[in-house]
Amino acid sequence: MTKLVAEGVVSRIGDRQILTDVSLYAGAGELVALTGPSGSGKTTMINLAGGLLPPDEGMATLDGEPTWLGTGDPRPDVALILQSYGLVSILTAAENVSIALRARGVRPREADAAAAAALDRVGITDLGERLVQELSGGQAQRVACARALVVDCTLLLADEPTSELDEYNRDRVIGELRHEAERGAAVMIATHDVEVAAQCDREYRLDDGALVPSLVR
Repeated sequence: MTKLVAEGVVSRIGDRQILTDVSLYAGAGELVALTGPSGSGKTTMINLAGGLLPPDEGMATLDGEPTWLGTGDPRPDVALILQSYGLVSILTAAENVSIALRARGVRPREADAAAAAALDRVGITDLGERLVQELSGGQAQRVACARALVVDCTLLLADEPTSELDEYNRDRVIGELRHEAERGAAVMIATHDVEVAAQCDREYRLDDGALVPSLVR
């Protein structure tokens, strides 16, 4: 079964320690919340877990293999929803989603059909032909969510995936992330939203780069 495990993770930027001895896990079928105030290290932990950054100490593994491959690129079985969205502004919403599959070797026609279905899952089918630079923050956030949903990953990491959304669309996105867990993915959501955390199975809370033991559930 799929399992993300972080053990004794330490991360530093210069003399500043961002994460201190963080250990956590997320298993297949779980929706796990990573909470904490701004600057607590949530984004760094998500990036380390997804293989975008190497830890200075400790290790993050997926099914026993390090998530850090030495390149800064995530493994093909890992999908991320970045806080900055990570979309290509000169491409349309549909192209941004489709390209995630094309990069994995899926034929263009199949990738485009799957992209349309993923956009529909987050309620923006009608925005498929619009350039990303023409979208609102909330619309771009849902495109980023669709791009992660489309690849049927084993590990899905989401960094504040609902921060720009109203309550209806927030719950819709969390419902789709729950669907990914139910099909067998391990899902971790970094969030400051208590309503999002309440919909998760377990919660880890960071404060100043360290886990708060009493708030790990």
